[in-house]
Amino acid sequence: MLLSGEYNKLAWWLVKEYGVSRKWAMKIAYCLRNLGVQPELLKYKPGSPLLPVWDPANVMWVVTIMRSQARECPDPDRSRAISLFCDSVYSKYRSLAGVGASLVSQFEGGEVLYWATYLYVESIGAKQTGTSKYIALDLPHGESVSNAWFRP
Repeated sequence: MLLSGEYNKLAWWLVKEYGVSRKWAMKIAYCLRNLGVQPELLKYKPGSPLLPVWDPANVMWVVTIMRSQARECPDPDRSRAISLFCDSVYSKYRSLAGVGASLVSQFEGGEVLYWATYLYVESIGAKQTGTSKYIALDLPHGESVSNAWFRP
């Protein structure tokens, strides 16, 4: 996995800003590389999954993905961990507190932030091709289907 200097800087920014592990920061940067957008702009672009607070619709689609992954996970301990984290994100969402990269990056070193970034990139790809408003994501515990990221 080779990244340009700009995307390496983005990965290190994720490590410093949100405490994302290097593994997930590199995967996120590699995933965002396919967009062809300058990495510096992705930090502040409206609708970006790297913002500290997301649109409520995006939060709910990530919660849906987390619940889907928890159901599909064969390991009961991991499934429970995903479910508990999902419940905490949903509780924060219901209390009208901002939910975004700063919160979801706390699970497993940034794995859920990677899932959100993957949804974002796939949504932009689907929007450009005009194929469907639903996105199928191939994630570690099986395929999850969600609506496209709101305003990618």
